[in-house]
Amino acid sequence: MPPLCGELKEECDSSANEFVKISEELNVSYSWKIILRTPPKGDKVLTPRETKEVEPLLDSESEIVGKALHVNGGDLLLKLSKNVKTANVTGIEVKDNQITSLKTNVGEMRADYYVFSIGRDEGGLFRGRIALDGLKGHVVVAPPLGMKNVLLIEDRLGVEGEGYSLLNGDSYPSNKWEIDRDQVDRTVTIFSKYLKKVINPIEIRVGFRAVSRGNVPILERIYDNAILVTGYRFGWSIAPWLAKRVKDMMRG
Repeated sequence: MPPLCGELKEECDSSANEFVKISEELNVSYSWKIILRTPPKGDKVLTPRETKEVEPLLDSESEIVGKALHVNGGDLLLKLSKNVKTANVTGIEVKDNQITSLKTNVGEMRADYYVFSIGRDEGGLFRGRIALDGLKGHVVVAPPLGMKNVLLIEDRLGVEGEGYSLLNGDSYPSNKWEIDRDQVDRTVTIFSKYLKKVINPIEIRVGFRAVSRGNVPILERIYDNAILVTGYRFGWSIAPWLAKRVKDMMRG
C-alpha cells in the first residue's frame, strides 16, 4: 500500500504497477481499492453518510488515505513457485571472497551467483553480520464479509478478495510461533464492532517481518558473487523494485 510506505512511496508505486503486469501475465486476480481509515486522523473527514456511500458496511466518520493494490497472494506464489526447488540452507562455503557452494538438507548446491532473501534469518546464516528485529503478526482468514475497500479500523487492517477476507494489523516483537489469542480476539472484536458482522475465522496464520534497525531495506553485496536483501517491514510492497536493484548489482 503506497500511502503506508513513507519515504519509499515512489518505489511502492512502481512495484504495484509491476505486480499488475505479473498478475495479468500469470492470470492472477487483482484489484485496486480505496484505503479507508476510521476513526479518521486528518482534517478531510467523511461523515457517516458519506462513508456509507464509499463503504456500505461502515456508518462512522472516516477518511480516504489513498489507494492500494490487492493481489491474490496465494495464487501468485503458487504460480511463481512452479519451477522453484526448495531446500534448507545449512551452511555456506567461501573461498577468496566468493561463495563456492551452499550446504543444504538435500545436498550441496552450486551457482554462478547467489541472492539471499532471508527474511529474519531464522537459520542464523548471517548472525552477527546484520542487525534485524523480528516483528510477529497474525492474519485472520474469514469468509467474505462484503468489504469493498481496504479498511484501516483503529489499529487493524482488513481487505477482501474472491472468496475470503483477511484481517490483521497486530505487529510486535516476538519470536514465538504460538498463536496469541488476545491479538486474534482483538482483531475479530474490532471488525465485528464496526462492520456489525459475526466473524467466524476459518484459519489463523502467524508470520514474522524482518525489520532493519534503520527501518529501510538492507541491500548489500556480501561476497563478490552474492547479494543479501532483507530488512523492510513491508517487503512485498517493494519486492519488484528490490528485484530490479539486485539485477543491477549483479550486472556490476
